[in-house]
Amino acid sequence: LHGRFIRSHLEWSEVRGNHYLSDVVGLLPVAALFSGGGEGRGWVDWAADELAGEMEHQVRPDGCDHEASIPYHRLVTELFVCGTQAVDALAPGRLLESHHERLDRMLDFVRDYTRPDGLAPQIGDADDGRFLPLGDYGRAEHRSHLHLFKQASRATEPASGHAAYPDGGYYVMRAGDLYLIVRCGDTGLAGIGGHAHNDQLSFELCGGGTPLVVDPGAYLYTADPRSRNLFRSTAYHATLRIGGAEQNELRQDYLFTLPDRTRAEVLGWEPRPGGAVFEGRHDGFSVLEPPAVHTRRIELDGAARTLAIRDAVTSDGPHDLEWSFPLAPAARAAASGSGARLQSGGVRLDIVGEGLHFNVEEGWNSPSFGVRLRTPFLRARRRSQPGDDTQDLLLTVS
Repeated sequence: LHGRFIRSHLEWSEVRGNHYLSDVVGLLPVAALFSGGGEGRGWVDWAADELAGEMEHQVRPDGCDHEASIPYHRLVTELFVCGTQAVDALAPGRLLESHHERLDRMLDFVRDYTRPDGLAPQIGDADDGRFLPLGDYGRAEHRSHLHLFKQASRATEPASGHAAYPDGGYYVMRAGDLYLIVRCGDTGLAGIGGHAHNDQLSFELCGGGTPLVVDPGAYLYTADPRSRNLFRSTAYHATLRIGGAEQNELRQDYLFTLPDRTRAEVLGWEPRPGGAVFEGRHDGFSVLEPPAVHTRRIELDGAARTLAIRDAVTSDGPHDLEWSFPLAPAARAAASGSGARLQSGGVRLDIVGEGLHFNVEEGWNSPSFGVRLRTPFLRARRRSQPGDDTQDLLLTVS
């Protein structure tokens, strides 16, 4: 009865995500019980074909899930790992080699985005979803995605170098014990943006295995619309907000849409031994009067243990500028004039931006769905000048 219900109540739409994939993969364990009969065999054949089609529809060529969320990439990867194993057992040879190759790229992305502390950055939405978690789900650390390698019977190999995922919009830099991930891509789901946040040109930074600047996560969905949009907002990510505006519109009536007006593009990506340089821009502030464009250049220097950021604002008029640096909950921070210092786990981060005024403000961090912790945010502000206004910031880890 349950198998029949799934098969006749599919969550299909022209642009599909993890809901429909869960229908397809969830039917396979049920179909296995009845695969000796006509109806069960029909379920197997249908699910095998749909799984292959969804790999092409939902997973980009570089292996990134198209929902623009790293936690949802974990869920979708798990669905494809388990679904592929089921099809290979029930219908050997049905899935093409290209399917398995793209699944390997999904796991490569997991390896590359995993931080030195073994946890994943919470870029985009997160609801701790899993597929048939028969183990220690209740006490599991949902920010660890390393279980995927065990499920896929693949050795866990920690990443050591830089990595670029241009289709998904993620750029990872590593230099010694320094880790950085930058977000620059579309909002996913063909512009619907159901699980994306206003995080263009934002980043996470770790030093010595200690998270320093982080993405605060998602917290809740429809149970608290105000908090939902707060955690999705530009001001809750390590990026620049111009004129008090949002990069993309945050609607109150429908909380699972983020139409992409940013049109983010990468201008440069240069991996080097001991560091890397990234440059990108977006048009999310085109709604301002006059419009403004944000361009950001980030250079990681492993030898100097520095992160140099240059933000350029191009506009015909002046605007209020606000830089945000959401910190890990364990961090302690202090601001003084044009600089700030934070301490966490024996690691120190100094931030200097001449001409800026820094403050330490209170914010939230959500380590798992429905949970939020008080955490410090560093914010810096000033007013821009018309034309091309440039601001340099230097972050030093020691």
